[in-house]
Amino acid sequence: MIHEAHLRIPPCRWGVSRSDLVSFRNEVTRSWQGHLHEGSEDREVEPAQRRTWASLRTVGDQMGPSIYEVNEKFLKPVTLAAGGMSWALMKNPEGLQCDIFVSHCWAEGVFEFCSKVLQVWPYQSHALW
Repeated sequence: MIHEAHLRIPPCRWGVSRSDLVSFRNEVTRSWQGHLHEGSEDREVEPAQRRTWASLRTVGDQMGPSIYEVNEKFLKPVTLAAGGMSWALMKNPEGLQCDIFVSHCWAEGVFEFCSKVLQVWPYQSHALW
């Protein structure tokens, strides 16, 4: 089912800000690394996110889990719990006008992706799609 925000807000406003991207990376990092100490008292990782990340022992901290894996283990559960909208509209309920478009590889490591996008983010740009 399509969330009502996707019908109300045009795709050109489904953007995330630079700070949203930093927040996304930090939240994924906490979730991903929280599984290294699953038996610990780390309360920053929600129990619903405590799933086995296949990449924990196969990729380094610079690459991170693939975007496929982040989508399944992090994005889908988090956005579903918030009502079923996209990450962009969850963070910006009225949307942000996009002025940057980025393509990515689904097999790419999410930390590498975020680092590279943040490194080349144009100075006066506001939102990424």
